[in-house]
Amino acid sequence: MTKSQTERPSPVKKPVMEAMLGQYRLTFADVGVRVDVTRINDDGEAEVYFWHVTGGQPVCLYGSRIGLLSPVSTDRVVKRLERSGLPIDWDSVLNYTTIMSLQELRRGAPLMELDGEPQAKRVAYLIEPFLMMDEVSSLYAPGGSAKSTMANLVAVMVSAGVDCLGWRTNRSGNVLYLDYEHSFAHHQRYVWAIKRGLGVQQSPHSIVYRHCDMPFAAESPEILRIVKDRDIVLVIIDSQMAAAANTTDMTFNASRFYSAARGLGVTVLVIDHVAKTDWRTGEAAVGPIGSTVKWNASRCQWEIQKTQEPGSDFLEIALIHRKQNEGRIQKPIGVRIEYDTDIEDNLKAIRFKRFDLAENAELERNKALWERIADRLRYGPRTLAQLAEELDKPKPSIKTELYRRSDKYVRLPDDRWALRYMTTEGEF
Repeated sequence: MTKSQTERPSPVKKPVMEAMLGQYRLTFADVGVRVDVTRINDDGEAEVYFWHVTGGQPVCLYGSRIGLLSPVSTDRVVKRLERSGLPIDWDSVLNYTTIMSLQELRRGAPLMELDGEPQAKRVAYLIEPFLMMDEVSSLYAPGGSAKSTMANLVAVMVSAGVDCLGWRTNRSGNVLYLDYEHSFAHHQRYVWAIKRGLGVQQSPHSIVYRHCDMPFAAESPEILRIVKDRDIVLVIIDSQMAAAANTTDMTFNASRFYSAARGLGVTVLVIDHVAKTDWRTGEAAVGPIGSTVKWNASRCQWEIQKTQEPGSDFLEIALIHRKQNEGRIQKPIGVRIEYDTDIEDNLKAIRFKRFDLAENAELERNKALWERIADRLRYGPRTLAQLAEELDKPKPSIKTELYRRSDKYVRLPDDRWALRYMTTEGEF
């Protein structure tokens, strides 16, 4: 055995570490080695990839899921790396990788002082007032309720920087659409038609599509890399049920999912379903199907209720704001979605218009009771009995609302009720 084969290489110098939300890159510049650590947990289990970085493309020397805290596991990796023939102290490389990765993992977020003046004194929205900036929001409804169509509209609004439905797009940028249910052709067709309906010729930013099969939490390191590399400002996940792990523990699945979604560090819109027992037109769902973790973890929740006549080329939905962690709950709004097709049923354009929910007998129930009373009284005075019958509400509920809002309603001498006053635009 030669002298060079028996001499142990000198210890490597401390590497430079780059950390990005649970993924770590250690660069040992003195020996031309790079180590990438991903999917690491507090027990030291991680995927680790070793690269030899020369003047050309990096060469992967070895990659495996290993136990960084297990001497048996690290000794096996050292022996495997020594086969490369490179004169490198792989024990030192593994020691630095273990210590620095786990220290960074356990350090957590930095401490910050709460008692200073805030930079922003109001809620920030990506699309105001629908989608909070850099938060996780949910849009849920039964299947076939235009959830994906609305998600495609949101993607176009952000990528093109356009407003729609009275909503204002406060920031434009690249969008990542993670699809667990449909196909590239489906979404491309709808995005193209929505752009035509909005009159968008060219978007300054991209909508990046990715078909997904693996659970979102398992793929989150790769998704995070895409978010950073493509400068993504909005991620749409369609849908949560399909993106969750296929296990019976729905609470654990939801916790992992939303933790990974928050870890992306950008605005996230989650599309979700409701339980089959909640498929009742005009009735409110109890929330997204499954664990209450979904309700608690999502900062903002919108529900869709839909009506559509068979054979019609449009549908009407009620968008109901069910939850807002900070800021006001918005009034329900009506959206008419019109599908423009040619004689061969080729999709030409999709258009979105606001309409008054009072125009749809099924969806009108989602308005506040005082608004429903006002809608009836706009057509003339009514008795308490007439209002109760028309609104399908008990007389005591109607009577309480009439007296509680005496600034809006007045009782006439003949015991009928009327609006106290109203502008020419139909507002109080």
